[in-house]
Amino acid sequence: MTINPDGACRVQHLSFATIFDLLEYFRDNHIPLESGGTSDVTLSEFVIAAEYTARSQGTGQVGSERRPPNLPDTREVATHGGSVRMTTSALERMQYEQSNSGGSTGRAVENTYTYT
Repeated sequence: MTINPDGACRVQHLSFATIFDLLEYFRDNHIPLESGGTSDVTLSEFVIAAEYTARSQGTGQVGSERRPPNLPDTREVATHGGSVRMTTSALERMQYEQSNSGGSTGRAVENTYTYT
């Protein structure tokens, strides 16, 4: 997959105007494999990036080691199986309803992939 500076995306021979178009397309269509083989894999859920403040890890000294920001704890990660074109308020409402439902979080425990 390549993403141009203007936001256009390309996956093999398929071109998309935006990353959202690409994600929506692969909800209904198979994701092509680099090997050229056939695949029945589609996107079924998306990880919702929660806003969080990464703690500063550097000392501010020249030559200090650069590290990626801290990743959120897995309990803070939420997934969504619907459209990626959801408004922020609708997404927040959905997350609020899920957190108050007392149900499962939807976190994948075991992923089994089969190629046929």
